[in-house]
Amino acid sequence: MHRTPDFLTALDELDQTTDQTGAMLSLLMHHLAEAVQSDGECLSEETLLNYVWALNAQNERMARAIQVISNETAPAAA
Repeated sequence: MHRTPDFLTALDELDQTTDQTGAMLSLLMHHLAEAVQSDGECLSEETLLNYVWALNAQNERMARAIQVISNETAPAAA
C-alpha cells in the first residue's frame, strides 16, 4: 500500500491525539479521586467544563484523522 503524506499525517495525528486524550483522562481521574478523598471538596464547574471542552476537541481531532485514514485506505481495500 502506498502511504500518502496525508495518510502519514493522519496516523501521526491519531497517535498524538490518543496519547493526549489518555493523559487528559488520567489527570481527570486523579482530580476526581482527590475530590472524593477530600472533605467533600468538589471540582469546580469551570474545571469540569474545561475537561469536557478539551476532550471534545480531542474527539473531533480523532474523528478527522480516522476519516482521512479511512478515505486513504478505502481504495486499497476494493
